[in-house]
Amino acid sequence: MEATPVPAEVGPRMAPGKPGRHYRPLIGYVTILALVALWQLCWEVGLLNRVIIPSPTELARTFVKLSLDGTLLANTLASLGRVAIGYALAVVVGLPMGLALGRVRLLREIFLPTVELLRPVPPLAWVPLAIVWFGIGNGPAYFIVFLAAIFPIFVNALDGASSIDKVYFRAAECLGFGAWRTFRKVTWPASLPQILTGLRVAMGIAWMAVVGAEMIAARSGLGYMIYEGSVLLLTDFIVAGMITVGILGAASTLALSLMQSWILRWRA
Repeated sequence: MEATPVPAEVGPRMAPGKPGRHYRPLIGYVTILALVALWQLCWEVGLLNRVIIPSPTELARTFVKLSLDGTLLANTLASLGRVAIGYALAVVVGLPMGLALGRVRLLREIFLPTVELLRPVPPLAWVPLAIVWFGIGNGPAYFIVFLAAIFPIFVNALDGASSIDKVYFRAAECLGFGAWRTFRKVTWPASLPQILTGLRVAMGIAWMAVVGAEMIAARSGLGYMIYEGSVLLLTDFIVAGMITVGILGAASTLALSLMQSWILRWRA
């Protein structure tokens, strides 16, 4: 009996009848456009008014005005700088601390209870003390962003380092690896997926924290612009600031996601 030939190509193929598969990522953007159109429609028929929320067309004019007079750019750069510095400090402190506590049990027993005591305290609860310590301006915002971002980074690094299977460390010991080479070849790559997840989560929280800090302890930034709009009852200023924060937060998170996909491309 003659054997049935096996096809040479057995990899996955695009299912027939699904030509729109490549367009699926656009669905989310179409949804945004549909929501904006619904927003404009509700405003036109009188379900919304300017006191409650501006229309998309009015908001677009506000964006143009704030862009032309430099207000939006100045406040955006102020917030970006505060997020960048506070987030960088959180990475420098939280990442090595999490890895160290994840691998050294004695350090974990000494310091983890203190960290768990501080972690539930909301970052904005520190604002009064930050104002006393650093005054009004950049200092409190750096400090609040640092506090907001450090704990997701620390916890993910700790979990990543402490959950590595012991068999890998036994293998490294059999191969004669020293402490540094074990860290470089075992601890770091095995912890990296959770570390990168922590970096993404911390970035989103950092943007939330900087807005709150700028509302109370700064005289510039997108948070201050939102606060100023609320005092003057300028809802278009408020919504413009909120949308700008959302765009910047989404863009920074997307950048970290692309970095994560590139670094962890071996997982595919």
